[in-house]
Amino acid sequence: MIHRTALFVGVSLAAAGTVMLVGLSDTLAGDAISQALRLWPLAIIALGIGLLLRRTRLAVVGTLVAATLAGLVVGGAVVAAPNVSPF
Repeated sequence: MIHRTALFVGVSLAAAGTVMLVGLSDTLAGDAISQALRLWPLAIIALGIGLLLRRTRLAVVGTLVAATLAGLVVGGAVVAAPNVSPF
């Protein structure tokens, strides 16, 4: 049996770390990540789909998709944070 909470946390941390590593090492990639961060509502949609699929046989797939998108949003936010001006 798969512990979906541990799977979610592990995949989202791996995705966030990968985005941060790529975004912080390359300025061009950091700019692309900052632009892609405008699609953050996709992470909320993926979380909702993951919740809908949790009692079906596609539960693991829904968890993986939701965790990946959540990790990408968190990693992108960390990379884009220094470029955001408060005004």
